[in-house]
Amino acid sequence: MARKTTKKTRAATGKANNRTTTKKKPATKKKTSTRRKNKKGGGFPWSVLLAAILTFIIGIILVILLGDRLKVSIPDEVREKRPPVVKVVKGTRRVSLYLSSSNGKALKALKVKIKKSSPTGETRAIINKLIKGPEKGSTNLENPIPEGTKLLSVRVKGSNATLNFSKELYKNHPGGSSAELQTIYAIVNSITMNIPEVKTVSILIDGTKRETLVGHIVISIPLGADKKIISR
Repeated sequence: MARKTTKKTRAATGKANNRTTTKKKPATKKKTSTRRKNKKGGGFPWSVLLAAILTFIIGIILVILLGDRLKVSIPDEVREKRPPVVKVVKGTRRVSLYLSSSNGKALKALKVKIKKSSPTGETRAIINKLIKGPEKGSTNLENPIPEGTKLLSVRVKGSNATLNFSKELYKNHPGGSSAELQTIYAIVNSITMNIPEVKTVSILIDGTKRETLVGHIVISIPLGADKKIISR
């Protein structure tokens, strides 16, 4: 009976050992599986790098193909609002002022120097010289611009210069058709015959148009040069 018991005990022990061994094997497989996963997870992300390179290349191609379309266009209204570029011109030049002759029948040229500038700047300089009149001691020339006259503003647009004078231009005028003619064309000729860009002159008094200066010569329209009134 003792031998049989021993055999049964050994058999039971063997089965127990087999069960223990069988249970340990899955644990070993799990460790191996975990290591493989770690190896896969620690590899270089080639797919991400490839996607980034392709995106970069496509971006360059789009910029090349659509470069002109992607340029921002500036509306004309915005361009017009930009302040004009003023060119600084150094030096002086000689111009002709047209003043009344001593007999009061024609205009005569007087050479003077002005600073080189833009058409607007030179127009202002010429008219201010004209308002000042001839130098003292000049016996053959008289000032056709009434005393107290001031130049209020100048605007050159295209080929026309608009000159805005104070009210003294007509209030202090001596009157008469000949004197009125000389006053108007002293202004017009002094500008149009010295500044190539300006072909006509518009005369305003205190910012408004007048039909005539003192009743004879129409000044409500732009006026061009009149060379017939010049005496040589």
